[in-house]
Amino acid sequence: MAGLEGTNIGPYEIQGLLGAGGMGQVYRARDPRLEREVAVKVLTAALAQESGYLDRFRREARAVAKLNHPNVVQVYDFGEQGDLTYLVMPLISGGTLRDYLAHRHILPLAEAASIIEQVASALQYAHERGLVHRDVKPANILMSGEGRVLLSDFGIVRLVQKDDSSATLTRMGAFVGSPEYAAPEMILGQGADHRADVYALGVVLFQMLTGKLPFSGATPVSLMMMQAQQPPPPPRSLNQDIPPAVEAVVLKTLAKKPEERYQTAAEFLAALRAATAASTAGTRYGQTSAAGTIGDLPTLSSTGMPPAPGSGPAIYSPAGPGSGPPPMWGGPGGGPSVMSPMSPTPQAGWAAPGSGPAGWATPGSGPAAAPPLPPTYATGVSALPYQPPISPPPSPAPRRRWLLSVLLLALAVALVAGGGATLALAGFFNGKATPTPIVQRSPGTTPTAAPSPTPTKPAGTITEVKTLAARSTPVDITLGPDNNLWFTERNGNQIGRITPQGSLREYGVPTAESSPQGITVGPDNNLWFTEYAGNQIGRITPQGGITEYPVPTANSQPWGITLGPDNNLWFTERDGNRIGRITPQGDITEYPVPTANGDPLEIITGPDGALWFTGYHSSQIGRITPQGDITEYPVPTANSKPWGITAGPDNNLWFVEDDGNRVGRISTQGVFKEYRLPTANSHPVDITLGPDNNLWFTEQIGNRIGRISTQGVFKEYRLPTANDAPWGITVGPDNNLWFVDATSSKIGRITSGK
Repeated sequence: MAGLEGTNIGPYEIQGLLGAGGMGQVYRARDPRLEREVAVKVLTAALAQESGYLDRFRREARAVAKLNHPNVVQVYDFGEQGDLTYLVMPLISGGTLRDYLAHRHILPLAEAASIIEQVASALQYAHERGLVHRDVKPANILMSGEGRVLLSDFGIVRLVQKDDSSATLTRMGAFVGSPEYAAPEMILGQGADHRADVYALGVVLFQMLTGKLPFSGATPVSLMMMQAQQPPPPPRSLNQDIPPAVEAVVLKTLAKKPEERYQTAAEFLAALRAATAASTAGTRYGQTSAAGTIGDLPTLSSTGMPPAPGSGPAIYSPAGPGSGPPPMWGGPGGGPSVMSPMSPTPQAGWAAPGSGPAGWATPGSGPAAAPPLPPTYATGVSALPYQPPISPPPSPAPRRRWLLSVLLLALAVALVAGGGATLALAGFFNGKATPTPIVQRSPGTTPTAAPSPTPTKPAGTITEVKTLAARSTPVDITLGPDNNLWFTERNGNQIGRITPQGSLREYGVPTAESSPQGITVGPDNNLWFTEYAGNQIGRITPQGGITEYPVPTANSQPWGITLGPDNNLWFTERDGNRIGRITPQGDITEYPVPTANGDPLEIITGPDGALWFTGYHSSQIGRITPQGDITEYPVPTANSKPWGITAGPDNNLWFVEDDGNRVGRISTQGVFKEYRLPTANSHPVDITLGPDNNLWFTEQIGNRIGRISTQGVFKEYRLPTANDAPWGITVGPDNNLWFVDATSSKIGRITSGK
């Protein structure tokens, strides 16, 4: 099905490939009738040759198209053209949970619970209508631009299975679905009901809390054998910060026998709520006992804002499921009323404190007497990339809680009546930093104030936020786990931290004249940086405690650093001509770059799960797997000296060419495309993916911040002060781009327009 770009499928104008999998390909397309962009999923052409497939496709597609839930990706249309069958869906911005986990790896409990809340709501809704997903996994969980979590690909597995087979080893001996998330009964060919989806959602929760899958095998067959026969490892053996009560919920969800699991998604959700609330009882706002544990984050109810549609369980009118449009969740708490969008009067929702929502699949399957989920962000999912948190106001007096509930319901109705924005399916990959907009602190410390919402400004408005000491020479910058910007000062020999409001704090590096260079967020929620002259890798906690680890190769000059897909830190060694890897415990391994004097400079995790780096003197782009295998690709422009590199929204790698004065793009297969900068001799240095899905970069000689679309369209913005030299750039918690100026020692900010 390759090469559909520029053609029409039905009335839809195919514009480009968004992604591909074992069941088909997803294209960005335009619907000229409604003048909107859509996603068209074209199922594999071989299916049309199977007996009875088209009848089954029409039957199942109609059933899926009837789903209307705020946490389910809606099917707009479906059809056939020649030997192709296709589904049409909205485009969803924000990418997939798989992409998000590739950068975050382990999520705080509150964030993971918020995601489970929304997916479980979608599953409960579908199960009550007789539909089973059969392929719940992070790649099918989308994170929309406005903060909702949506479940996609409902019924796709059913569409590609044969009518006469309950087994999952069907076409050409291939597993239909994803064995990493498949319930044992699916693997054993025993048939699967809605409890298989509960199992898969349990695997997703396990992965979010531990950073690993419960089972991984060298081959799909060995993986399926483990999934069917072996007990999963206790989650706390991988992450001791998981509360025991939550671990018990995860293990019950992963029971081998369906009858030993939670029998509905609602029951699973209720148990998770209770376990989560019990584990955080008595915790004050913002406190954490260890990295990855949670305190009371800002809540929907405490901020006076309504949850996003679908952020709570689906609740239906007393007439029963399907009697009308699903009402919205009134908010967490014991016994909120539920107001239907079709009725001006409240309906029976949670009839009394501790009662489960009406309309759930089985008596008692709702969250009976379950406390609400831990607080989350006002969008319904915490810690979306670039999403600033909301500061909690003081708790209201108990006697006024009824007024807060009324306000919540009124605001919720207004939110639903206001409609939603157009959604987009392009995958999110922040190639520069690992944004974690969760305000965390240790007991006894003061939390950093979250940025106040400000009106959106047009793209390109530049502010010089802070001027540092003369000749401090800041060179790299990233968004920290505390929602502040952290940067290195090469000549100042310091690590700096600046709040979105401009408050500055600096920490001296213990080794004199160490010249800190690159900086990134590690899997331990600390900042990790390279010491170019000190020949060390440094780690700094959000409280300012610094630890240093010597690089084994003398005078190797470590430069760039990033978080790898294996939860280790990967860095480049310019003079050592190596790629290094350091574990969070400080153990270092080095891999020589094949090309002599390659001068590896910047490094980033790519969409293919490998590490990609620039070879400055060799003018090559390199790729290294987590196992240490290196491949190099020469840049078409000779002596272009590629510098910064990032992962783009199109699943390609984007880089800047310092001497070539170009922005380059390389696919994961090694295919190049280059775009010459409008300003001559501008010398671009660093590049990152912006919240507007464009690539933003710094021009050190041109004294500009540049922006390029994935189609190669440039826009440049000149800095207000002459003779500055912008270097590192990243996305801040305010959806703007933050950069450092090496020459004038300034911290700057440029609006993205988002």
